[in-house]
Amino acid sequence: MSILSPNGRIPLPVFSSWGPTSSLELKPELAAPGGNVYSLAGDNGYEFMSGTSMATPFVSGAAAIVKQYVQETGLEVDNVPEFIRKNLMNTAAPVMNTAQNNYLYSVRQVGAGLINVEAAVSNTVLATYGKQEKAAIELGDQLGTATSGVITLKNYGNAAVTYTPNNDYGVFTDYTDVDDTYYDVPLEGASVTFDKDTVTVPAGGAATVTFTLTLPENPNGSWAEGYIGFTANTEGAPSLSMPFMGFIGDWDAEPIIDAPEWEDNTVLPRRGYDESNPDDYGYYGYFMHGTSLMSVAADGNIEPLGAYYFEKESAIFWRAPGTADHCHFPQWRQ
Repeated sequence: MSILSPNGRIPLPVFSSWGPTSSLELKPELAAPGGNVYSLAGDNGYEFMSGTSMATPFVSGAAAIVKQYVQETGLEVDNVPEFIRKNLMNTAAPVMNTAQNNYLYSVRQVGAGLINVEAAVSNTVLATYGKQEKAAIELGDQLGTATSGVITLKNYGNAAVTYTPNNDYGVFTDYTDVDDTYYDVPLEGASVTFDKDTVTVPAGGAATVTFTLTLPENPNGSWAEGYIGFTANTEGAPSLSMPFMGFIGDWDAEPIIDAPEWEDNTVLPRRGYDESNPDDYGYYGYFMHGTSLMSVAADGNIEPLGAYYFEKESAIFWRAPGTADHCHFPQWRQ
């Protein structure tokens, strides 16, 4: 779940989560209001608060409303929780990044988009992809110049629904500007095409649409992502969309752990050794009390992993008997 401000016009908070998973599955799957929400507080008061504590109740309430919709309309659904998940994803609204030319926010940050409960409780058709019948199109890595797939639309209602497949938002890729700001931009020369102009999903039945994602010759290490839409041509039926995501290149090629700093091919370079400073051993992550994992902080500084969360006074140091090595056990603050 990703977090948005209620009016959708304020950029996502910096603390909102990013995906995908390490196995290139789409996470988060949905976005919900969670920034600057006017909510209940102590002493019978109200205040503006942010975080998953705000977004989670919104998602829970949305899911409850869709469950009530299924029960009251009598839709014959085998797996109600999965229907709720896929319905909320299919009817979610892609989110525009107003701070960056109104480009799309990455699907790796908002998933299927902002929950739209009104659309979800008028929808009877689910759009899914792959053997696992997911509401997201996960294309994995090593994308070629042409990648095809089949989307299945299943109608749980008692009336046929007709759609026009589209890729109105285009195909996007990731970009870092001169200010080190990271966001998505249109991928020039990329497109999504379909095997049919319209598709009708019969009542209680299913239909398929084949898409082809065409990419230009692009450097390895980039993303190709966006949304495939289905514009409803039937009155009363909401339009649908599905996020798609794939990695151009070998996802497993990047090492998880950096090489030792005394080697030439390190990501984090060796720093200058200061003989006058007893705490400086000349390597990142090597201190007077032992070693630690390192990470690049938001300001570009290289710091011990988790350094933001513990204070020097709360750390415990332990010396292994008979050795000069020390282990560092930070006491994590809530």
